[in-house]
Amino acid sequence: MDPRPKDSGNKVGQRRLTKQGNAEDRRLIYLAAQSAAKTKTFKPIYMALRAKGFATTEAIVIIARKLLRIAFAVWTSNKPFDPKKIGFQACKKP
Repeated sequence: MDPRPKDSGNKVGQRRLTKQGNAEDRRLIYLAAQSAAKTKTFKPIYMALRAKGFATTEAIVIIARKLLRIAFAVWTSNKPFDPKKIGFQACKKP
């Protein structure tokens, strides 16, 4: 879930996902994001990303990264997950 830029000087290249880390972990978080995209909490985010022009896989990867950030925040703060606190601002498609 790590985007890698291919930039050089003034040239802005295409971003690609790296294959760093455990393949099974990447697969599981991707599947969790696919499932989350169908829930009432994350479906509006998924639909906003699709409306911005992101491909299905790109939108799922963005949700996967968001899930990882949420999981880390819940783990470090020792507070329960509150879906009302999910802030989302759809980024521009490069």
